[in-house]
Amino acid sequence: MSRIARACLILTSLCALRAAAAETDDDARQIRQLIPAAAAMRKADMEKLATSPKTPSETDIEDKSLTLKLFGMKLNKDRTEEQLEEYKTLTESPRASDLAAEIFRARRIGSVFITLSPVTAIHAERITGFTCEVDGDTARGTVSYKVPELYEGKANYVALRKDDSWRITEFLLPAHKIHLIRGEDGKWTEQK
Repeated sequence: MSRIARACLILTSLCALRAAAAETDDDARQIRQLIPAAAAMRKADMEKLATSPKTPSETDIEDKSLTLKLFGMKLNKDRTEEQLEEYKTLTESPRASDLAAEIFRARRIGSVFITLSPVTAIHAERITGFTCEVDGDTARGTVSYKVPELYEGKANYVALRKDDSWRITEFLLPAHKIHLIRGEDGKWTEQK
């Protein structure tokens, strides 16, 4: 093989690697943007929690979103380091109003409250770390987040690509033995 042919082969290989890396970066950007909405609660579920005279049980809520699971966890004092890494409060006892203000992010316009963002524990600007490994039409990784003076944590996720669009289909908190799966209808269920 001539030097020119060898140089062309090397250059072609480098261009292919660069193109694959750019595609993976684009996939990671798309998936990262999906995290807040994928982790979100349905507004109706949030309203049910907020307005119910007694605290609804988990069976009263049909959609087991990551946000619901995070705020429904029993936070024992004797949790392991792995559990604390997955979710912990940053204050002794966070006020419900502070938590609601963070996840609901409603704005008052006159006498009406309007939600401007998804009702989620993980808003985009709260993401502090993100990994993404793409293998064909499946991506896996971890998202870390922190809300100063309230809570922080991390969750594993799985995303699937269908028709050039990514969709987050699983959230996992292994230390808490929480595995959430998203159905075709968009609702989350817990895998036991």
